[in-house]
Amino acid sequence: MVAAAGWRAVFLAPALPALVALLLSARHLPADRPVPGGGRGRFDTAGTLLLALALTAYALAMTLGRGGTPAVRATLLLTAALGAGLFVRAQARAAAPLVPGALLRTPGLRPGLVTSGLVSVVMMTTLVVGPFRLSQGPGLDAARTGLLLSVGPLVAALTGVPAGHLADRWGASRATVLGLGVMAAGAVALSAAPTALGAAGYVLPLAVLTAGYGVFQTALLLFALAVAARATARRGPAADGTAARPERAALRTGS
Repeated sequence: MVAAAGWRAVFLAPALPALVALLLSARHLPADRPVPGGGRGRFDTAGTLLLALALTAYALAMTLGRGGTPAVRATLLLTAALGAGLFVRAQARAAAPLVPGALLRTPGLRPGLVTSGLVSVVMMTTLVVGPFRLSQGPGLDAARTGLLLSVGPLVAALTGVPAGHLADRWGASRATVLGLGVMAAGAVALSAAPTALGAAGYVLPLAVLTAGYGVFQTALLLFALAVAARATARRGPAADGTAARPERAALRTGS
C-alpha cells in the first residue's frame, strides 16, 4: 500500500472499516441495562476530556521525533502529568467514573495492567524497529518489507482462538505466564539473530514473539472482562475498556 499510494494511504485505509463498525455498533449493540437502585449513570464528560488531554500530550511528547525541542517535550510531559493528576481527582468525585476505584482494587488487576503496559512497549518497539531492520539490513523495498511485517499480526490473530481454549483449560494466570515466557524467548532470539540470516533472522523470532503476545493478551483480556462483568453486575456498565487504557499510552512510549 505504501509503495503504491504513499504512506498516507495507511491512515486512510481504516476509515471505511471504522465507519462500517460504527454503523453496525449503533444498529445492533443492545442498550445499557438500568442500574439496580438507580437510573442511568451520567456520562463522565470531565473525566473523558482530561483523559484525552493527558493521552494526547503524552503521545505528542513520545512521537515528535526531531521536530520537537527539549523544552517542547518537557512542556508536553508536564501537561500530560497535570492532566493525569486532574483525571485521577475527577474520577474520585464522579458519580459514574470511567475507571472505578473499586475495580482497580480487584486482586491481580493492577499488576496485570502494568504488565500489559510493559508488554505493549516491547511490541510497539518491535514494530517501529522492524521496517528499518528489513529495509537497511537485507535492503528490501517497501512492498516486501510490509509483507514480511504482516507475519507478526497474522500469527497473533491465528493464535487467538487456541489461546482462548488454553486460557479456559489452564486458567488465565498460567496462560499469561506461558505467553510471557514465549515472548521472552522471541525477544532474545530477535536481539541475538545474526544479520547474515537476512530477513529470516527477523521474521522467525517475530513469529515467536507475536505468538506469545497472542497468548498473553488473550488470557489477560479474559481476566479483565471477567472482572468488568462482575463490576457491571454490581453497579451497571463500567470500565470495560480499563485494560486498554494503559496499553494505548504504552504503545506511544514504544514508538
